[in-house]
Amino acid sequence: MSEQRVSGGVTIRSSVSPSGDGQTTGPRTQVRGGMEVRLSSRSTVSANQLLGPVTVLKYAVHDLTQWMEQLAGLGIGPWWVSEDQAPETFVFRGRQSDTRFTWGLTWSGDVMHEIIQPLDNEPSPYREFLDAGREGLHHGAFYPRDYDGAVDYLRQSGKESILHGHSGDARFTYFEGIGSPPQPIELQYLPADLVAKHRFLKRASQEWDGKDPFRGPPRQWW
Repeated sequence: MSEQRVSGGVTIRSSVSPSGDGQTTGPRTQVRGGMEVRLSSRSTVSANQLLGPVTVLKYAVHDLTQWMEQLAGLGIGPWWVSEDQAPETFVFRGRQSDTRFTWGLTWSGDVMHEIIQPLDNEPSPYREFLDAGREGLHHGAFYPRDYDGAVDYLRQSGKESILHGHSGDARFTYFEGIGSPPQPIELQYLPADLVAKHRFLKRASQEWDGKDPFRGPPRQWW
């Protein structure tokens, strides 16, 4: 077995398959926190290089207004609110769900905060979380530069995909994490035009003077 250390606290280990056929299993990457993933023999990518930083914190709540008011009182705002929304596709645990949400978003520094209130009892990770008696911070999300590569990375690590979907050209995939119920690991892809629009809203959040804390849908402000 050979080892190679790369950046991000990752060790690449090469081993031979136990079947005795003489074929190597390929490098096995062990990431801080115990995640392992098999990569091609030419790859030295680390998890932090591929996934990047957590840039979104998402909350699942019963009362969106109450949560936005609390965070606005702490200087986090303004909030752009979209009511009664649904992605074009939302495949949760293998089945399309027609669930709908009302949600609000804003930025605090470089981190986007998104608060989601389910409007029905249709299956979703948010409804699952709330029905388990929990409320509040639900998960963090990554915007990897190579979305498809990052999805493959987590699949190869043994993580189970529990949700995928899209709205327009934007795509998302949730993987099962840990906890009870498990808190997901989310990967998102945003097209360039939506990234530019988010930058506009982020700048408005950074310059917010505390007035008009609750606003309409983001598209009214782009």
